[in-house]
Amino acid sequence: AATDAPAGTFSTVNNTRWSGTMFYGATTAADILIICNGVNAPQKLVSSTVSGLAGSPPSTGKFPTTFAGRLWMAAGDTLYYSAADNAEDWSTAGGSFQIDRGSGNITGLYNFMGNMLIFKRTKILRMLPGSSLASTSIRDVTSILGTPSHYTISETTGQHRTGTLFFMSDEGVHEVRPTSGTGGFFVGNAAEGIKPILDHRDFSNFN
Repeated sequence: AATDAPAGTFSTVNNTRWSGTMFYGATTAADILIICNGVNAPQKLVSSTVSGLAGSPPSTGKFPTTFAGRLWMAAGDTLYYSAADNAEDWSTAGGSFQIDRGSGNITGLYNFMGNMLIFKRTKILRMLPGSSLASTSIRDVTSILGTPSHYTISETTGQHRTGTLFFMSDEGVHEVRPTSGTGGFFVGNAAEGIKPILDHRDFSNFN
């Protein structure tokens, strides 16, 4: 564990993973690194000091992701958002809402091709960009596949596979690609040839 006076103790035990992103914090008037693990309160790194993220963020928020000028986190099946352009205000101009109640917890978030993809274990949804938060909408990408772990989601780069988002599902490795015909996304199998190997995965550390 790592201890810092204002932040308390960080959990670094097995199966507790951190994820982070950069976003602007108004109280510091600078971009700050925000890290979460879903167990401890969200933290921020400013210069060399780690402390609790201000502004009443969700106490067990995880998967911090930037989208539409706000910072987003998930806890359970609920999506939380900060004030616009300020990761340190979650109460006066932030809020939350449930995502497809009854279909399980949110297992990952990713800003991809101008949409925020919201992963559950057996479902993927997308939040479309809008001129304001009220004008956005959420639509299904697939109701069959999702991911057990945010940490399997990875975007490709380079000239051969750019513009593809890979993720691990219960069935294997899959990819999300934008479609020009519908303006949406296509989800396909990306590793059929190695599925017999993937079928022997140990899911105990997929979280």
